[in-house]
Amino acid sequence: HLALTRLSRRYGDVMEVRIGTRPVLVLSGLDTIRQALVKQGEDFMGRPDLYSFRFVTDGQSLAFSPDSGEVWKARRKLAQSALKSFSIAPSPTSSCSCLLEEHVSKEAEYLVTKFLQLMEEDK
Repeated sequence: HLALTRLSRRYGDVMEVRIGTRPVLVLSGLDTIRQALVKQGEDFMGRPDLYSFRFVTDGQSLAFSPDSGEVWKARRKLAQSALKSFSIAPSPTSSCSCLLEEHVSKEAEYLVTKFLQLMEEDK
């Protein structure tokens, strides 16, 4: 994301980059993203069907799914409901402000651990 931020400063809020052989539209800036997601949501509701996304998620991801239309809308509604519930539910630990923060922290910790394991295997 840092490299894309630097590129957006140079080329603007709307860019096309290639991930492998696939062109991918990258949006930056609050106004540009709001325009795309709120005012033109139907046009921007899908994600590219990238091998790397499928590999990392084993094809089971709400965030990186290439689905669109009614399937996407149903998944979005489910995700919004879950996020709302988690963001207002109190955390059982005092170190986190809500259950969502605790869950995200645990997932991030797991991801870092997994990356470190993979790096060790490659040595």
